[in-house]
Amino acid sequence: MNIQSLYPIFKTVHILSMSSSIIIMIVGELLLLSGGYLQSAPALYRSSHRLSGISEGLGMLGLVAGIGTALTGGWGLLRSWLILAYLLIILTFVLGKLFVMPWQKRVETVMTNPDGVVVADLQHMLRERRAILGRWLVMLVFIGIVMVMRMKPSIVITPPTASAADVAEVDNTRFDEPSVVAAQKSYAGVPKS
Repeated sequence: MNIQSLYPIFKTVHILSMSSSIIIMIVGELLLLSGGYLQSAPALYRSSHRLSGISEGLGMLGLVAGIGTALTGGWGLLRSWLILAYLLIILTFVLGKLFVMPWQKRVETVMTNPDGVVVADLQHMLRERRAILGRWLVMLVFIGIVMVMRMKPSIVITPPTASAADVAEVDNTRFDEPSVVAAQKSYAGVPKS
């Protein structure tokens, strides 16, 4: 069996799992947003939390399938657009650590209160702007990763072909200076004035 024959399988699993992960992530976020205003906030949070676990699992499956896609598709793992995607993945982890995880710990404390969940406290936490901003930033970066994967931009850093002296000489030359105008006139056969 040729390894390239696995490419369509890896690609399909990659696309389906990542797309499903994003959709489930958005549904979970909508549950959290609505929970900030409804009496069923505890149930909505629990549902969102379960969906978050499913979304993360699908995201990891998609990542593994993406590596398989890159290797069987002949790209390798060091293409510039893949490196950009890796950096964006790291950014999602950083945003999660800064914005989402501290908030999630506080919510879990409220949810596990032995005296029961105080719905008003939970609603207030579900409406926290910093947490909402963090979760939406993670989703936007995730969508950015999908855009990078779809567009596969080429990021090429090439060394300059001209020396610094050549660039300085060209940058300092103005074509309307008297010496340039005189040279143009003499070249055209027009006498200097």
